Amino acid sequence: MSDAEQWQEMARHLVRAHGADPDGLTGYAPTLEQLRFAHADTHVALAGRNAPPPDGHNHTWPVDAGWHDPRGSSYRPFPPSPAARQDPFGWPLPYQDGLPHTYIFPDSEASLADWAAGRFTRPDAEAAVPAQPEVIRAAAARASAAALTRTSFPGPVQTCSATPSASAGTVRTRQCVPHPARGRRR
Repeated sequence: MSDAEQWQEMARHLVRAHGADPDGLTGYAPTLEQLRFAHADTHVALAGRNAPPPDGHNHTWPVDAGWHDPRGSSYRPFPPSPAARQDPFGWPLPYQDGLPHTYIFPDSEASLADWAAGRFTRPDAEAAVPAQPEVIRAAAARASAAALTRTSFPGPVQTCSATPSASAGTVRTRQCVPHPARGRRR
């Protein structure tokens, strides 16, 4: 799949299967890597509480954990809203996407695999997860309730490409076409 299709599929999965807030996903406009990080982070937080995602699904491990900070090399379908750009905290946090999270952000890519497996290598991280059970449990309950009421992620992501115009001598620089909707559910 293209990066745009992967972004759409991951956002749809987070909304349908995990109960993510679609407005948070479109307002913060996370990169594809950030979506993957939010997905893995939610699974790690839920696993630490012995809880499945709202729809009860599971993944073959390890999942692609992405990265929590936006990088220019990672696909982003549109810029974040002005309010999201001014948010002093990194994405993802429960008030931004409605999902339970560990509140732990690996400090290097080398520690990312351990983090994704629930092995926390920093002493402050080891203490952070047990200190948050009520917060994680409450976020999981909200996400579960939201997942029951949502059926889709709003609108398909647009892909744009340069195409010649039908009229002679003019060129349309961008033509945006929505991706076909995927009907399968994860």
